[in-house]
Amino acid sequence: MLDPEKYENNKSVAARDAAEFVPKIIDLMEWKNTHENVLDYGCGAGSTGYNLILPQIEKFDSNLYSVDISEPMLDFAKQKYSHPRITYAKGDIEKDFPFENVKFDKIFSIYVLHFISDIRNALKEFHHILKPGGYFGFTLVPKSYYRRSFKILAESEKWKEYMKGYQDHVLQWMEYEDEKGQEALSAILHEAGFEIVKLEVVQRSFKFDNMNTYLELYLSINPFLKTIPEDLHKLFKDDLRRLVTEFAGIPFDSEEIVSKYEFVLAVVQKPQ
Repeated sequence: MLDPEKYENNKSVAARDAAEFVPKIIDLMEWKNTHENVLDYGCGAGSTGYNLILPQIEKFDSNLYSVDISEPMLDFAKQKYSHPRITYAKGDIEKDFPFENVKFDKIFSIYVLHFISDIRNALKEFHHILKPGGYFGFTLVPKSYYRRSFKILAESEKWKEYMKGYQDHVLQWMEYEDEKGQEALSAILHEAGFEIVKLEVVQRSFKFDNMNTYLELYLSINPFLKTIPEDLHKLFKDDLRRLVTEFAGIPFDSEEIVSKYEFVLAVVQKPQ
């Protein structure tokens, strides 16, 4: 995510899902010990970790390590969501992970894994840094109007020059038939060595009363917007609007949109 302020101001759907499902993830984990090491991977602008995970950290006298690949996101998080129990650091689970000498009791990754192309390798790395008996809880959105639009735009004659390497941002495991998501992800989790505590793949929706809020949310997380000349940003936004309104079956000039998407909630455990 490249624009923390824009993302925080427009992330209504992500905020709703986090507020609903992070407490469920916490409840599905056993919290027996104090002084645990807890990782918030893909912490973004920091609000989810600070508002939803930190109270549990304080309750159990533990420590939260918050990692993201985006320097602007981390700068924003450090300024707005600093806390003595939170350590922020830049890093990538697949390379240059900043806490290589730390083993974690719990790992959270909220609305992040759909940005990782090689999900199999990433899951193996999460398994490696987790203590035996430790828990990994995550949410992700493998299929949505935006994700479909992203691929179409990246392969179009108009935008492919500016979105080279887009494959690194497209989930490799998501090419499964509809209604087969649970089966596909379950196999990948077992392959990585995890035992499944809870796995749900459900269809959800969220009504955006303002179409611009919807578009700005997804522009804020588009990694290629910085490579597109600024004078073409409006044209790119219009093309994104054309696609998502087409998928939603509504007119191009609609002032609102009901976004339908596939949502995954998972809590897995590393065997003792």
